[in-house]
Amino acid sequence: GRLEFEAKNGPNDDILDFNFTLNNAKPTALAVALSNFSGLDSSDRDFIKQTKEDSEDSSERIDFSIQAKGPSDKPLGFNGSGNIALSGKTLRQIPLLGGIAKVLKTIRLIPIPPDSFSFNKLEIPFQLGNEKMSSDKILLTGPLAKLEFKGHLNLITREVDFTSSIKLIDNLKIPLLSHILDNAARIPLAPKLGLITISGNWKDPEIEYKLFK
Repeated sequence: GRLEFEAKNGPNDDILDFNFTLNNAKPTALAVALSNFSGLDSSDRDFIKQTKEDSEDSSERIDFSIQAKGPSDKPLGFNGSGNIALSGKTLRQIPLLGGIAKVLKTIRLIPIPPDSFSFNKLEIPFQLGNEKMSSDKILLTGPLAKLEFKGHLNLITREVDFTSSIKLIDNLKIPLLSHILDNAARIPLAPKLGLITISGNWKDPEIEYKLFK
């Protein structure tokens, strides 16, 4: 992977303005960087390290970039923006994404095998501000389905609040599955797929499926 970091301080060293970029790296590299962040407590650091040890996949690669500015003595008070892109053969081993896959298995409205819901790409464009990390278009995609999340992580309370719509992938190249989904689309299916909600502490959030009425 490739890492670039550039920073400059304000006149009185009270403001820090920085750019950080990590390209085509193993997620463990970002986990190490985050675990050393001064804004995290020891339990958060341990959780990040343990998560990557439990879910290590040699196929996973991550691109991460952030540009932010804020008081040097208040790391959670920065304003800025960034992007995270994670890809791999399957992202199901990551605890949160695995939890989403388990919830999707319970949906019986979709005429395809429940185990077909796997994901291989996660994209998170985000904004930092008001002690929150927020995004209005997080994309979690796989061979058959795409989830589009919006919401935020409160950097102080560590609480998350995200909502996602569920969509089926168009123009599948697999003839049989393409035929099944084409027929399903005529039901019509989209309004019935509902929402996925994620809320609670970021270490162990509650993941729910809610059917549209």
